[in-house]
Amino acid sequence: MSISFTFEARDAKAFIAHRRRYNPANRRLRYAMLFILGILSFQHAMRYQEPARRAIDFFVVLAIYIFVVWIVRVLLEGIRQWRSFSPKAQPGLFWEHTVTLTDDTVIETTHLNEVKTLWPGVHSVVNAPRYIYILVAANAGYIIPKRAFADPEAGNAFFNRAVQLWSDAKRSGQLAA
Repeated sequence: MSISFTFEARDAKAFIAHRRRYNPANRRLRYAMLFILGILSFQHAMRYQEPARRAIDFFVVLAIYIFVVWIVRVLLEGIRQWRSFSPKAQPGLFWEHTVTLTDDTVIETTHLNEVKTLWPGVHSVVNAPRYIYILVAANAGYIIPKRAFADPEAGNAFFNRAVQLWSDAKRSGQLAA
């Protein structure tokens, strides 16, 4: 079973957003950042004597810190993506891709290369709203946009086949659970 599509910058950005949201390391980083910002807000609020004033100051300063960190992250991420996701910066990435599912492997072919991953090397198969991700690690994988399929049923059939092949490899003991 094969699908061909043109990989675009929005596909890479969507994968980064998916990875940022669901990667456990990123989740732990967000909790650590929130904890640090909470400590800074608490220290700032402790200069007041009245408990009500401390509470108000704590939450206001915490909200300001979170907003500033979010703005900085959005700006830095936007600049990085703008510079990284251009056809000049990534000539082999934004091109026609063909992803093929065989009984033993996932194969991605472009005009420059061919990448094969045995099913035991697949970490997970994810059916996101606009993409199918065949992840070989938490931060790497095959990105298949659903717009490449003629209809939603074809996309679901591709996803179900990928899950079946991955599950078969897992069931046969080739994968670590």
